[in-house]
Amino acid sequence: MDLFCFKRLTQAFTLSEVLIVLAIMGLLSTVMLPSYFESQTRRNCAYVIKSSILSSTGVLSEALEFSRNNLMEQAVERLSTLRNCGGNVNTATTGGCWNTTKQGALADNVVNEGVLLKNNAAIIGFDSTLLPTDELLFFEIDANGVAGPNVTGVDQINLVTCTTEVFCQSNTTIQGLAGQGFKAVPGQLLPVDADSMALYDRAFERI
Repeated sequence: MDLFCFKRLTQAFTLSEVLIVLAIMGLLSTVMLPSYFESQTRRNCAYVIKSSILSSTGVLSEALEFSRNNLMEQAVERLSTLRNCGGNVNTATTGGCWNTTKQGALADNVVNEGVLLKNNAAIIGFDSTLLPTDELLFFEIDANGVAGPNVTGVDQINLVTCTTEVFCQSNTTIQGLAGQGFKAVPGQLLPVDADSMALYDRAFERI
């Protein structure tokens, strides 16, 4: 290698070259980072939703199988709760388990109590006096509490469960869901709308 080639190989980048590279990197970061963080948020929320559904299903299934009617008490015993907002859905919103200003209004059919988990997930729908005549229980879960985006299908999910084998086999809502591949058994939480179904599918890798 002659001296000229050696000098060319050891030359540093010019300031303009460095600035161009930095500008390109900045542009790529601006385009790609929001998408990356959104993807991470969806993945994390799906994981929390899945674990919350599995935990809640365990509480519900045991209560229905052994006729233990205080679901709220069981929820506090079995789940890693930070706060118990028992009583009714009003105490769930005023007791710190659900902030309607930030998380949005609860669906009309979600009428029971709530708990706030230590991982900041909120679960509303546990019935303190579960009866065979209740037929359906509706739940709402927010994976990250008051943190955004507070959107059904992203970090929030709407769910329903049937309470007896008879209701599971006869209720049209449950049977409609069962026709889409969901298990219609007492205590199994099922998504009740398209956005919730999409989140459920991601969480349980049904897609």
